[in-house]
Amino acid sequence: MAAAIKLTPFDDRLTRLFGSVDAFRAREDDPATDAAIRNLIEAHRELASIEKGCGFYRGQLHRITDGRRRVDDPLLAELDGALSKLEEYVAYRDRLERDLDKLLAPLEADPPKPSAITARQAAATLSSPAAPAPEDSTSLDSARVTPAHAQLPVPPTATSSGTRR
Repeated sequence: MAAAIKLTPFDDRLTRLFGSVDAFRAREDDPATDAAIRNLIEAHRELASIEKGCGFYRGQLHRITDGRRRVDDPLLAELDGALSKLEEYVAYRDRLERDLDKLLAPLEADPPKPSAITARQAAATLSSPAAPAPEDSTSLDSARVTPAHAQLPVPPTATSSGTRR
């Protein structure tokens, strides 16, 4: 059996509490789910999305510094821009991690009761056509940002022609 892909550093803690990240996220559709768990689900989704943004800008830095281009002012400007964006995303991610830790701590002290939704239902919920496909989940467009957090821009993506939008 293949190991599950970790979305965030909190996935192991969520798995201990809920059985799996899929079962945890499936609780969102359970009417019996309380506000604390719903807030935790939203925070986890947002953190996973921002983690992808951090990975994107890290990849940009690798691409810019791969040694194929001459070091000149345009390269340095591009490097500076990508580094600035990565710094923004990392700072935002760090705030989200602190927030998620605060939401998770009380649940770890007093674990929630098992949900009516089983792991099988969780898998069915996440593989339904209404759920976004994995290749669509790389976009930061789906990040839910609370008023306490600043909205970060969506990272540009390469198109099939190689140009950026």
